[in-house]
Formats: sequence, structure tokens, C-alpha cells
Amino acid sequence: MHAFEANRGKASVLNDLAAACDADVLVFTDANTHFRPDTVRVLVGALDDRTAAACGELLLTKPGAGSNEDHAYWGVERRLKRAESALGGLLGANGGVYAIRRECYVPLAPDTICDDFVIAMRIAAAGQGLRYVPEAVATEETPGDMSAEFHRRVRIGIGNYQSLFRHPRFLTGGSWALRFTYVSHKVLRWLTPHLLLVAFAGCLVLAGEPLYLALAAAMAAGALLATAVYHTRDSLPWPRVLKAGSFFALLNVAFLVGFWRFATGNYRGSWRRTDR
Repeated sequence: MHAFEANRGKASVLNDLAAACDADVLVFTDANTHFRPDTVRVLVGALDDRTAAACGELLLTKPGAGSNEDHAYWGVERRLKRAESALGGLLGANGGVYAIRRECYVPLAPDTICDDFVIAMRIAAAGQGLRYVPEAVATEETPGDMSAEFHRRVRIGIGNYQSLFRHPRFLTGGSWALRFTYVSHKVLRWLTPHLLLVAFAGCLVLAGEPLYLALAAAMAAGALLATAVYHTRDSLPWPRVLKAGSFFALLNVAFLVGFWRFATGNYRGSWRRTDR
């Protein structure tokens, strides 16, 4: 047991613990993550001559109340991770359940936010082997409040842009499968709000043409509808497809805020305690 009285950030604590550990394997988890009895054994057993890091299966349970759709979104992410691992292009790790060989740990910058992604991607980009192990199961509960999810996504957004601009090797390192999945799954998703704004601006410039005027109107109407769903999410019985659309809009707004805060260096207050 190691006690850290000063709040220096998670990355600094991970660096200290990794340096103090003399075990061959480091297993990472979060305070709100629950392992099944065999999870550690399965994770460690997955490390072989071609695998320096193993990512387990994180299951998010739906809260008893609330309109947060993160558990549904995470179901898509889990399927992507399985497919990417099969291609040899797994991206990062589930922060609550993964393991690496200790000699592969590279100290993190103290202000690193998405530590799990950076740790695992460094290993993958170096060609040391990262794979998904769905038999190593852990669970967490999704917070019910979408506003709490928004603040969490802003913090993750800051970390995403940290990873993109601080680690250009992620774009060029590792296998072609890894480069493809990184650009198609991560980079394009992080840039989606920027691309949507460019598309909307382009439609406004070309609004003299009926097609582009209609597209601009449709995008504006979609944004207004997503806002209405968000603000009345607990009082009106919106169809699930509209709730999912509102959640998509929420993610993109959070990423825009995260990008602005990354670009201006304003990380203060990015960590907020949530029910999750």
C-alpha cells in the first residue's frame, strides 16, 4: 500500500508506482471497477512473446435512472475493439482493466489525462504487441446524469488532443492495421465536430443552391432538436433514437470544448468527481 498525501495527478502517481514495483507485470484498474475472480489471471496469461499488453473487457451497466446513453455507446466501442484486435490494430486499453509488461512502461508527462490510451498506444506503436482479451471481464456502472457525462467527456477530449498532437508517432508507428484504425476510429472521431462546422459553413456559403440550403437547414434543425431532447430528457418520453442522437451531439460539443481548452492550455478544473 502506497499513500500519496499531495494531489499531484494520476500520471505522477502511476510513474511512482511503476518505478517502485519489481513485478514482471503491471495490472491497471480504477477505483470504481470490479474484477471477476479470474480477471487478473486471464490478463497475465494473455501476455506472451508477441503480446506485451492485454486489454480486458469492460462492461458498463445501465444506471437505474437517468438518460445517459453511454452504456449503449460503449457497446459499439467493445465490438470495435474486438474487430481491431483481430486485425492487429487495437487502439489503447480500457483504463479499468489492462495489464502490461513492466519493462514496457514509459513514464508519463505529469499532466497526461488519457493515461490508459497513451500507455497502451506506446506499446502498440512500438510493435510490441497489444491485444484484446474479452475473457478478462470487469464491470462499472454508467452515471445516470448526462450533464456529468458531458464534463467527463470534456476532460477526455482534452486528453484526446494531447495524444494527437504530443504523440505523432501514433500516426506512423506500428503496423498498417494500427495506422488505419487509429486514423479511422480515433482521429476522425476527434475531428468530427470540426468537420461538421466546416460542412455547415460550406453549406451556408453555397446556400444559393437549393440542395445546400436544404442541407444547412437540416443541420440546424438537427442541432435544435438535439438541444431540445437534452434539456427535456428527464421530463418527456423521447424515442431512444433521438436520445442517442442527442448523446452524439453532446459528445461533439464536449470535444469542441475540450479542444479549445487544450489549445489554450486551460486544464484547470478538468477533473470532476462523478457517480461513475
